Amino acid sequence: MKHLFKILLRVFILLIIGFTVFYFWASSPSLEENEYAKIIQNSDVFLENKDSVFSIATYNIGYLSGMTNNRPIPKPKELFDANLQKVKKEIKMFRQIL
Repeated sequence: MKHLFKILLRVFILLIIGFTVFYFWASSPSLEENEYAKIIQNSDVFLENKDSVFSIATYNIGYLSGMTNNRPIPKPKELFDANLQKVKKEIKMFRQIL
């Protein structure tokens, strides 16, 4: 009985350590904060005019809240207005490419 208790205690401690390590690993950011708003444009895109080719563009606006959507901070209306203007600008730029 005492031997079984030691084994269960070791398994329990290993599980606690494993969950703790996983929690800190999963909650750590994968990008630096200054990389969030970085816009990457690829100028090597080759567009062909073919009737059988469709172009579909998606734009995840995240409720127009940007990266603040992932944070529990207050979001003023000005943030949404500014982000809406950015979205409109990007969509206009994309439409000019097509």
